[in-house]
Amino acid sequence: MKYLVFLVALFAIGCSDGGKKSALSKGLCDCFAPVDFTLSEDSRRLLSEAGASGDPVAHFRSELQKLSPEKQDSVSQQLKMGGPNGAAFRVYSDCIKSLRDNNIDSTASTEKKNQLFEEAVNGLKNDRDCAAAYGFFRVMMAATQR
Repeated sequence: MKYLVFLVALFAIGCSDGGKKSALSKGLCDCFAPVDFTLSEDSRRLLSEAGASGDPVAHFRSELQKLSPEKQDSVSQQLKMGGPNGAAFRVYSDCIKSLRDNNIDSTASTEKKNQLFEEAVNGLKNDRDCAAAYGFFRVMMAATQR
C-alpha cells in the first residue's frame, strides 16, 4: 500500500489540462509503457478490467483472489516499485516527473492538480493501447480515496 500512496502522489503532481486525449493523457500512457511491457497477461487483464469497473480496487482484489497463489504473487510482485520491475518503474517515475515539470504550474493547488490528473486519466478511458495504464491509475486513485 505504501507503493500505491507514493505512486499516486507522484502521479497527482504530474498532470496538465486534459481533453479527450490530451498531451498529458498521452504522456501518462507513454510513461506507463515500460511497466506495461514487463507485465504478464494476467496483470494487464486485471488492470484493464479493474479500470472499467465501478469499484476498481474491489474488482482488482476480487479478481486477484481468483488466481492461483503463484499467479497472485507474480501479479503483486510485478506491481511493486521495488520488485522485479523496479527498473521499469524508475524509468516510469522519471517520465512522470518530466511530465509534471513540463505541464504543471508548480503553484497550482493540490485540488487543481488532482482534478487535472483525473481528467488526464479519463482521457485514456477508450484507448485500448492504454487499457492497463488506465486501470492502474484508476485503482491507485480509488485506493487513495479510501
